[in-house]
Amino acid sequence: MNKDKIINFENHIENSLKKLGFDLSCVEKKSLCIGVAVSGGADSVSLFVALCHISKKYKIPVRAITVNHNIRGEAESWGDADFVVSLGNKLFEQGINVKVIEKELERGKVFSVAERRGNGVEEAARFLRYEAFSEFALSEKPAFIALAHNKNDQIETLLMRFLQGSGNSGLCGICARRGIFVRPLLDVSRAQIEEYLLEQNIPWRTDSTNFDTSYMRNRIRQKLVPFLNENFFGFEKALLNGAQKAFDDENALCSFLEKDFWSAKKNAVECSGAEFLALPEALKRRQIFAGIDLLCGNSGECADGAEKIGYEKIPGRGRAGGRIPFLFVKEFMETVENAGFSGLSKNRIKKSAGNFLFCFDGKKIEIKKNELLATESSFFVIIDKELQFSFSAGEVFVNLAENKKSAKVRFSSEKDEFSLDNVPVPFCIRSRQQDDFVRAANGGKKSLSDILSDWHVSVELKNSVPVVQELFTKDQEIVAVLGSLLGFKNWIVKSELKGSDF
Repeated sequence: MNKDKIINFENHIENSLKKLGFDLSCVEKKSLCIGVAVSGGADSVSLFVALCHISKKYKIPVRAITVNHNIRGEAESWGDADFVVSLGNKLFEQGINVKVIEKELERGKVFSVAERRGNGVEEAARFLRYEAFSEFALSEKPAFIALAHNKNDQIETLLMRFLQGSGNSGLCGICARRGIFVRPLLDVSRAQIEEYLLEQNIPWRTDSTNFDTSYMRNRIRQKLVPFLNENFFGFEKALLNGAQKAFDDENALCSFLEKDFWSAKKNAVECSGAEFLALPEALKRRQIFAGIDLLCGNSGECADGAEKIGYEKIPGRGRAGGRIPFLFVKEFMETVENAGFSGLSKNRIKKSAGNFLFCFDGKKIEIKKNELLATESSFFVIIDKELQFSFSAGEVFVNLAENKKSAKVRFSSEKDEFSLDNVPVPFCIRSRQQDDFVRAANGGKKSLSDILSDWHVSVELKNSVPVVQELFTKDQEIVAVLGSLLGFKNWIVKSELKGSDF
């Protein structure tokens, strides 16, 4: 065992916490505990173990939270939670005042929240995870909650946001501190993390979804980063330096934003159109994001729930505002400017993006939640029993087999009737989600969005196309996309599920 490597790693975390405003000697004097989020992966396990070792020196209690999202197979999900609890017990036996709190999400909740919020499964899982962290903070009252994002995560995030066309706020990367959330590993590489654990023979868990390249972050991690490392030596340093410059610039620009620019109304915010039009372009865009952030804070729809316990002040960072495309904001600003100066303001302007509706009536700009996007045609039903229900495209009839382990599902609409046999229970029938991919005949994967585009499904109908998804397997893959109910084609992944055409 190389004790120097272990000591240096733990000293680095303690010094990072001090730089972020949390001197552990002060935490001890205030009789507070340390909070840490632990998934079971190498990053969070190393942080958990290091904080426990450090806390023993200061006699500070450690409280850990592990969240079971229930979006993988039951054995793997519960295996992670059990591993974290077991690790906590072992550390307790070493004389450390540590306790692990488990939070289990209802199976299917992540998918239903993803459908409601419209930003994909990963974002929904993050939203619910931070809600759990907020509850944890209120009950345990830790001095801070340590999160295990590391240098590799930072690089992947910056590349992902660049490819998504993020502005300066997105290119700042992951912040080291936001309220009571701290990330003391943000300048530590994954290799250093694994080395710390290996030196102590401490195991960790590996999430199977980390290898699923249908997720953009995984594609970046497994394909883009190795390519850049091989062909562009030093790209990481340049990327991180660029993020620091973006952060400095963003802080400077946001200092010019008028704090009371937006007025909060019930489920909406508004500002003066004349005052908005008088702003420089860079501040117009940032005020739009500031308005969305204010609206999210009022409605409790912050993307990570952090408004309950402290939040970074750069508009659009981590909240729903950051998920509105730049091109949409640019187009809306141009439309408002043209209407305001050309006398066309008598015609009310309405534009939708994400879950928001942007309006301009010639006098004021209003942003409000677009309820139609969540209720007009979207649906999500988890099925584990016989039932019948209606949705925007037609009706569904579910009949269980005698062993109740599979079901025959009949769909009926004005355009078609179609059935699926031997669908393993439980499963769900839902509308599309942003990050949906479907397995193709060649074994690869294709974006559901591309499939619907190939079928020439209009924007108005895309949310009405039913998707059948497994819930009992580890991969929880989509097994059928039934476009025929609206006059298009069907995409059946497993031939044994296809029943008779009526």
